[in-house]
Amino acid sequence: MALVLAILGLADCCYQLYTHISGNGRLLCSASTDACVLDQNSQYASVLGIPVVVPGVAFYAFMVAICSPPAWRSRWQLIRPVRLVAVVIGMLFCLYLVFREIISLGGRICAYCTSVHIITFLLFALIVFDASGYRPADSSSRSR
Repeated sequence: MALVLAILGLADCCYQLYTHISGNGRLLCSASTDACVLDQNSQYASVLGIPVVVPGVAFYAFMVAICSPPAWRSRWQLIRPVRLVAVVIGMLFCLYLVFREIISLGGRICAYCTSVHIITFLLFALIVFDASGYRPADSSSRSR
């Protein structure tokens, strides 16, 4: 499930990067006063001249790799903490962006950004749950 979420997040971020670079409007966000367009062209759409979606693409490309089946089965002990730290950083960045949308931009909510934030939250929940070490009891080992 984490891999599917990571792929969806990567696809969404790549689409946003394409529309940002090409200047094409996003689907369903064509009006010049639409929240997506206004957010994409705001002062908060870039950090140090780099569009905020670029770290999103890098984050999700990394998450696709680290959430792949071979990575989940890996015996390398460092992979789980790295996955956890990465998703915590991703979640913190999303919270920063939500703050900017709600507070700094007056509540303009971009649907594409929100979908990435939701995907990141779901990925965060899955990875934190995995890191908790909880494993359901095997039904065959329960006394009947």
